[in-house]
Order: sequence, then C-alpha cells, then structure tokens
Amino acid sequence: MVWGQVNETNQYSVPTEFIGKEVLMKIYHSTLEICFKKDVIATHERAYTKHNKIYDISHYMTALERKPRAIFNAQPVRAFVPNEILDSYSAVPGGNKDVLNYIKSQIGLRDQDVITVKQANLSSYDRLIREVK
Repeated sequence: MVWGQVNETNQYSVPTEFIGKEVLMKIYHSTLEICFKKDVIATHERAYTKHNKIYDISHYMTALERKPRAIFNAQPVRAFVPNEILDSYSAVPGGNKDVLNYIKSQIGLRDQDVITVKQANLSSYDRLIREVK
C-alpha cells in the first residue's frame, strides 16, 4: 500500500505511481494535501479520530486494471464497493471485471474511445489542414 501518515495514526492513500517517493503533507483545518515536488497528488478530508485508513479508490485504478484478480481482496475496493455487490460478483466467472466496471462507473471513468487512424497521402501541411476542416 502507498500511504502518507499524519502523526503516525491515520493513513491516507496516494496514487500508486508514487510508491517509494518522498512526499510532503500540507495539513489544513478540514483537509490535507499530499504533494510530490510542487504538484498536489492527493487531497483528502482530514480525519480527527485515530487509526483510520482513508482510501481514494482512483489511486488504485492502475493497479486494479493490471491485476484484476486482486479486486475481491483489496482493502480499498472493500472500503468502496458495497458488500452485496462484491458478494454477488465473486460467485460469477469474470465477476472481477464487472466490479472493476462498477468502480469506474461510480468514479466517472470509462474506457477510452477507439480512435481510427487513416493514412493520408498529402504532400503538404496546408493541404492537410484544408482537408481536416
């Protein structure tokens, strides 16, 4: 897991590409920002009780797409997806992909559209611009 910690009691997720990197936490009254170099890489609501794990499921999408069989055991998924949905899909072959699609739909992600590239035999840039318009 990838975490930033506040006072070594609460853990906040960061995107998986920041594994092993040193980050800075900016702590405000009700939120906190986790930064890598000058970029804000994660924002969370601040937890005031101790020993919490705060997940942002979008931080784990790359890893879940790469290893979809881990979906039913991943803590961020268990925290985000209702148990009824996990239980119903765990008994179905390929249910892990259905859970992944459910997560994507809930956070507003969708598969990228297919782009068709056609070969153009054009001899100049100006001709290309005219044909595209």
